[in-house]
Amino acid sequence: FLQKVALIREYFPTAGITTDIICGFPGESEQNHAETLAFVREAGFSDIHIFPYSPRPGTEAAKRAQIPVSVRKRRAAELETVRGRLSEDFRKAVLGTTCETLTEQAANGCVTGYSGNYLKVYLSADKKPDMLYNVKIMEIFQEGVKGEVL
Repeated sequence: FLQKVALIREYFPTAGITTDIICGFPGESEQNHAETLAFVREAGFSDIHIFPYSPRPGTEAAKRAQIPVSVRKRRAAELETVRGRLSEDFRKAVLGTTCETLTEQAANGCVTGYSGNYLKVYLSADKKPDMLYNVKIMEIFQEGVKGEVL
């Protein structure tokens, strides 16, 4: 997997690579969690969707010994800290670059949308939703970046 990530980045340096992670699945040891944190750092994901495990009645996992909720939450919080750093690193890496952004909605004095590399882009309020704009990334803003239409 890491080799594939490196290959993608060789050809597309600003590729957004995301993942979903469930923390605290039955049987996950502290060593497994530490390995997950190390892997996530090495992969350099641009974003991570994090979910503490929650049992679903009738599933095999629900029948197994459960990891305490407090441990699941701690592991999710530790992963969230890493996610925040990686997300900021990714957003810093794209500053000054250009991308196409598909706008979705207007709210709070701006129009937001997503770039092709799954980056939330904030544009000025005079832009329209449901449009594709060529944008220069200017600064980090909230959970995304501010851009200027070229």
